This record gives sequence, C-alpha cells and structure tokens, in this order.
Amino acid sequence: MRKYNIVCIGRQYGSDGRRIAKEAAEKLGIKCYDKELLEEAVKNAHFAKGVLEKFDEKKVNAFMHTLYYQGNDQSKYGKNGSQILFELQKQFILNRAAAEPCIFVGRCADAILKEAGYKNVLSVFAAAAYEDRLTRVMERRKISEKEAAMLIRSTDKSRKAYYEFYTGKEWGRPEEYDLCVNSSGWDREELIEMLCRFYG
Repeated sequence: MRKYNIVCIGRQYGSDGRRIAKEAAEKLGIKCYDKELLEEAVKNAHFAKGVLEKFDEKKVNAFMHTLYYQGNDQSKYGKNGSQILFELQKQFILNRAAAEPCIFVGRCADAILKEAGYKNVLSVFAAAAYEDRLTRVMERRKISEKEAAMLIRSTDKSRKAYYEFYTGKEWGRPEEYDLCVNSSGWDREELIEMLCRFYG
C-alpha cells in the first residue's frame, strides 16, 4: 500500500469529515489544520480582527469587496477579501506541508499541494447520506430540521463554489480525489483506522 504523510480532506457539511480528520491526527500524533488554518494564516495579516473570517471557504463576491487592510503590502490593495484570504491560507498550507506531516481540512489544500508538485498527498472526500447529515447537524447545532437543511444546502453550495473557483476542479467529483468515503456506511473508527493505514 502506498504511504502518504500529508492528508487533505474535503467534505460535505455534516459528513463527519472534520471529526474524522481531527481524531485521525490525534491517533497519528500529527497536527490537523481546520479552523486553525484560518487563525494562523491571518495572524500577521494586518487586518482588523475578524474581518477575513467571513470569507473563509467562500469564493470572490463582487458585493463583498469592502476591506480594512492596515498593512503596507501593495499586492493586497484592491483585492477581494476572499482572494486575500485564499493567498494567505495557500502560503500557510505550503509552509506547513514543507515543515511537518499533517492533515488539512478543506481550503483547497489538495489542489494547492498537488499543483506545487507534492507527491505524498492523499486527497480524500467525505460524503454521507443526506438523512445522516441532517440528524448530525441538528444534534450538534441544536437546531430544527428546517434550519439544518438550509445550513447544509448553503454550506455545501459555498464550499463547492469556492473549490471550483480557485482550483478549476469539480468539488465532490470522485475523479478529483484519491479516495472517496461514505461515512454513512462505515463506523467512524473504521474510517480513522483506514486513514492511519495510508499514513507513513
């Protein structure tokens, strides 16, 4: 079996992809970057606190062009917040992949690293039955079925648009990934163990 030391996980909302990534990283003793990726990428970006968070995993939107850049990097002037955040996260992903084995959740990490020539990257897409996703989101967010359904649709739509805008690839299409998993058909521990077997 081929071994990898970088794992990138794309995921449908409510598929449990984030939790699988976190627990696999804990078991392997390596870092997992999800929201941490956003936090670290913007730490020294010279923006007012919280400004870039609303652009996380969202494509360029002409109606969200107001920025509060407070630094001296002229390359950032005039750019949409989504574009700036993507570049910051891209650089962080490349830096971390060069420095340590790790797992990345979302943020086009698979496409970024493969475009950069990394050969040791396993790209995974986590999906699940809609009913399971709905139940999971309702329980975790403590919201109604209607609210959960709306959140699933909007989040998946946003992730798809973001991924396709920045990579030119089709989000969730099996051919774009090394491995696609349906978390409805597996016990979480089985999926974590499978990921761990690919690591080395």
